[in-house]
This record gives sequence, C-alpha cells and structure tokens, in this order.
Amino acid sequence: MKNKKIYKSKLLKVLTLLLAFTVFSCSDLLDAENPNSLVEADLSNPAAARPMANGSQAAVTRAIGNLLTPYSISSDEMVWSGSRDDWQQLNFGQLSDFANEFTDAAFFYTGEGRWWSDVVISRIEGFQADGSLIAGDELALARAYLYGATMYITIADMYSDFAISDKLESGPAIGPANMVGFYDVAIGYLTKAIALNQSSMTGQLQAMLARAHWSKEAWTKARNRNAATALINNAAAVTAANAALAAEAATAGSASFVLEVDSSTPDVINGLPIGSEVNDRKEQRLSDLYIIVDPTTGNTVKDISSGDPALSISLMDPIDGIPDPVLYNTVVEFVTSAIYPDFTQTSDREMYLILAEAALAANNTAGFATNINALRAKDGLTPWDQITPQVPALDLLKHERRVNLYLQGRRLTDHYRFDEDSPYWIPSSDAANAVTFFPIGISEVRANTLIN
Repeated sequence: MKNKKIYKSKLLKVLTLLLAFTVFSCSDLLDAENPNSLVEADLSNPAAARPMANGSQAAVTRAIGNLLTPYSISSDEMVWSGSRDDWQQLNFGQLSDFANEFTDAAFFYTGEGRWWSDVVISRIEGFQADGSLIAGDELALARAYLYGATMYITIADMYSDFAISDKLESGPAIGPANMVGFYDVAIGYLTKAIALNQSSMTGQLQAMLARAHWSKEAWTKARNRNAATALINNAAAVTAANAALAAEAATAGSASFVLEVDSSTPDVINGLPIGSEVNDRKEQRLSDLYIIVDPTTGNTVKDISSGDPALSISLMDPIDGIPDPVLYNTVVEFVTSAIYPDFTQTSDREMYLILAEAALAANNTAGFATNINALRAKDGLTPWDQITPQVPALDLLKHERRVNLYLQGRRLTDHYRFDEDSPYWIPSSDAANAVTFFPIGISEVRANTLIN
C-alpha cells in the first residue's frame, strides 16, 4: 500500500495547487479570508467557473511542459548531454520502459492535467445545465473545452497506452488500439466550444480542431510506418484549417494557441520541464542537426545572442541556403526564456502545413505552392517554384514541418510515418524496431489495482 499512499499524496498536492490557481484571478471567491484554504466542495459555486478554467490552463501547461522534455529527447530535436542514464535511454530510442524515471515523473502531471480538465468541464457544464452559469462565463466554458481537448490530443500523440483514473479510483488501461479514441474526445470538446460562439476564440478553436482531425489520421499513418502512404489529406482538418485562417484574417481571434508561462507563477511548470532541463540543468541540449553547439561549453547554443543566425543555426533552408530563420527565432526565444518558455499548441503556420500537405497528397501542385509559399512569405523566404522546383515538394514539406513545429511535440510522429529514424536511436532500440511512444508509468502501474 506504500505506493498507493505516495500516489494519493501526489494527487492531494496537485489538488491543493489547483485550488490555489483557481483563486489566482478572483481573490474574493466565496468571500474566503484565505482563498488558498478552499476545499473541493467550494467549487460547486458558479462563481468558481472562471478561476477553475484558469486552474485547468495551469494543470495542462504543467503537464505539457514536463512531457515535452522526454518527448523531444526521444526524437532528433535534442541530444543527451548530462549524467542521467534514463535521459540517455530515451535519446537512444528506448521508449517503452515503464520504469524510466522521467517518463514516469511526467505521467503524474499528465494524469493530473487530464483529470482536472475533465473535472472543470463537468462542473461548468453543470452550471450551464441548471441555469446557474453566470452571464459571460460561456467564455470560461469554451476555455475549459479548449484545455481539455489539448490534453487529450497530447496524450494520444505521446502515449502508447493510458489509464483514466479518478483520484484513488483506479481506471483500466485503455489499450493501445483504443488510444486513437482520445482524438474523438478532443473533437467533441472543441465542437462544443465552437458552438458557444465566443468570437475571440474562433481562430484558436478551429485551429485546434484542425490539429485534432489531422492528428487522428497521423496516428494511423505513424503506426503503418510506410513512407509511400504517409501523406495526409483529411477533409475535416482542411475545413477547420481554412476556417482558422479565415477567422484570423477577419480578426475573430488568432489561429495560434500558445500556453504562456509567467515566471511569477513558478508552480505552473514544476517538476522537470523542458526549459529547466535544457537551459538550466543542461541534462539535454538542442541537437547538432538544428543548432551549432558552443565548443567552450559543449551544451549551449553558440553565439545565440549575436543576432547572426549563421553563428547559431546548422539547419539550412533548402531553397535559400541560409540558416533557417524560423528555427533561429524559435531557438532564440526558447533559450532567452530560460526555464519559462511558452508552449505553442498550434498556429497559423501549422494550418498552412496541413493545407499544403493535403494538396500534395492530392497531387495538387498549385495548391501546395499556394500554401507552402504563404508559409514561407511569413519569413521573407524565396517562394517554391512549381514550374521548375528548386527542391522536391515532399522534401520541402518535411523541412518546413521540422522548423515550424520544432519543440512542439510533433517530431516522433513524423519519424514514424515517414519511416525516418532519429540518428540517435540505436539499432536495437524500441523506436528503431517498432512504433513506440510512452507507456503508463510505473507509479500508476503499482497504484492502479486494475493494471498488472
């Protein structure tokens, strides 16, 4: 029972933190003299809707910040540079060990983020159903749907299996074949959010809907591991991507959805978030495939503050032959934000990538050119010439996905669906020999009475 007590203490700790976050923007909630002393029952008050949505945002941000560390080191985006063997294990492509201390640590935050986002949705939906939802709090419900959808998409993208437990109530393992259903949960949440007609969020909601539909098909493509059939042309994703870009053009909210992190609230990241592990503890560093490492330190980006991408970036734009400016801007922002980087969940850039790939899959060269060049124009890069192509369209698509989605938790799926191993994977590794994502962590396995 020791492990169950540990698991219980973790859950109680996160609930205390979440309750603290729920009152962060509403200090007079329930007229409590000490709002941090609120108990869970107090959240049955409709006045808690907005603070609860804030708490969901914090929990989901924390989960993703901690998941991106093992995920990115498992791809070619980062390389092991520290002293901890379990980071090296992931870098080498050994992903399926449920006793890996870092994927296990991330599982706690993932489970908590999933649980709390569902709880918040359920509670605010309850206020809506009984007519007690305060006028204007439809926005809080739309936000709650967005955070819940983000959590389900992330889990489906990054895990081979998962368990839906409720505090100390064990939930069975979903089973690898059923993980694709998590995208349907996300699509359902986003569809409900869009129906609330919160115009300031239209672009974000449509963009995440596009990501959810696209990722659902990518889930299958990754497991097929067949480069010849890897391209995705999903009608629902295309429709939502176009809607997201149209909303952004009409100023109905940005198509970019970013989980922003503020150094004034350090508990939001907690644990082993990617900024801390790379920029502070330096257990990993950004990969040589993307950046030029500083030879004097061996684990930092060379001359990143010089303003000259040629001193810092190793990955070249395939048309202009210059250090890729998108990658440079991403690396500068990541490094200078130290342990508090923001986490982009989707963007107008991703919408252009979805539309360009759909066109390429349909042999629509003009459509590919229109969308890939709209993306390249954002950084002043030379357009791709569909009449006399400077590089093959597929090669350009792969490059643009690498740089525009860098450190956003997409790379492993592209490794698998295009059947292109990370050069860091060893030949005998899980990732090199099978389509492998993260397992249910050992702490959950030990505490969950329904998992052997």
